[in-house]
Amino acid sequence: MDNLVGAEIGEAWIDAVGTHYVAAILNKSRAARDYTNMVNVNLSMIDRLTDISAYEKYSLNGHARFLYAASIADMTVAYGNLLRQIGVSINEIVNGDNYRIEAQNIINAIPVNIIVQNDKSGRIEAAFDRVFHSLGFQSGGNNLRYMLDVDINTESVEYPDNLNKYTRIELNANFIDTSLQTSLLPYNLIERQGHITQTEADNRAYLAAERKIEEEYMILLNNFLSCVRQ
Repeated sequence: MDNLVGAEIGEAWIDAVGTHYVAAILNKSRAARDYTNMVNVNLSMIDRLTDISAYEKYSLNGHARFLYAASIADMTVAYGNLLRQIGVSINEIVNGDNYRIEAQNIINAIPVNIIVQNDKSGRIEAAFDRVFHSLGFQSGGNNLRYMLDVDINTESVEYPDNLNKYTRIELNANFIDTSLQTSLLPYNLIERQGHITQTEADNRAYLAAERKIEEEYMILLNNFLSCVRQ
């Protein structure tokens, strides 16, 4: 709305204290025509974005389409309000928040199958599960469209003149769309922790990995979804 369609610059003046003013003159007939066209174009675009099959809707692409529709709806509501102000009759326009709610409902209905190789008492799987749940995803199930495939490798490390035992843990995770056989989001983590016993070094390495997942992967996944939304 920074550039008002149908408006022209009119008279300009300066008051006694030096403040500058300018009048904008709105050509109502031109504004009515142009904004009505813009509303109709936007509504058609929203229909194309949201009129999709259930399979396509309940996907990351469907989530993105509804969020894009929400941003277009916000713009269209503003256009509709302007039309009403200049006396043009127009049907009620669905608010963008309705599409945002539906976009969140889509995420809430998408399950992700988390498969972890070489986990320790399910700790890494639980850490990833907490991340996905915090963003609204479901977890569990078989033959799902979305899968997180995680592989963990650990090794004992010793250093000369150091009594501590060390454990190095390397984790590779891949968020996959199985229907398209597409890698959506790869993630790699390397951590090393030490202690006087190898058992506790192992435990600390897994604990450090859990913390990194809940911090780093949370940001990575959220940024990925933000890019999808655009």
